[in-house]
Amino acid sequence: MTRIVPAGNRIQILFGVRIFISWSGKQSLAVAEALHDWLPRVIQQAKPWMSKRDIEAGTLWGNELHQELEQGTLAIICTTASSLTAPWVLYEAGAFAAKRGTSRVMPYLIGVSNAQVTGSPLSLFQAKKSDCEGTLELVQDIRKLVAPDISSDIIDEAFNNTWPKLQAAIGRAMEIDEEGVEAPPTPTTEEALSALMGRMERCATRLESPASGIDTGPSPPLEG
Repeated sequence: MTRIVPAGNRIQILFGVRIFISWSGKQSLAVAEALHDWLPRVIQQAKPWMSKRDIEAGTLWGNELHQELEQGTLAIICTTASSLTAPWVLYEAGAFAAKRGTSRVMPYLIGVSNAQVTGSPLSLFQAKKSDCEGTLELVQDIRKLVAPDISSDIIDEAFNNTWPKLQAAIGRAMEIDEEGVEAPPTPTTEEALSALMGRMERCATRLESPASGIDTGPSPPLEG
């Protein structure tokens, strides 16, 4: 939806920008849902999308998911200890990594450190911690991509007013027991890693030869 808002002495037309939120596991899901509700309160142009919330009953979920992977501008990966090597998360990260232009993959570290991410394919991407400083940096990076005309001071103010609510939600998520999580059918870790590397190789090939295309292939059943 297009919104028209005053911006000084001019009218600025703002389009909602899709932000794909990837998750795997109970803790990751809880944070993803909190981000889904919270981000538009800080950046009005942000239009978060996640499978749990935005695929309507009766639709072909695989088609919906594949469309979002193709059309999304950036992805936030809600990264917990249990989702570091989750095949569906790696596949979704690979789908965004294979794109050209301004598409970004942003791991959001929940209860894990940068050192713990080392060795995971997600270590290829610049990550942000889910503390106050890291989340503000994440939000400001998103602003630069989806709303560069908006002052960073405006985002800072909105962040300061709303951060306590997200912080509390993250705290509650960390108390959730991950044991007993039943995952839907997914590709193996080896298959997901292969898909991720294959997508990145095709991306590099396309950058060297703009005439060549990227065959993303069909998405396997994914959770995030």
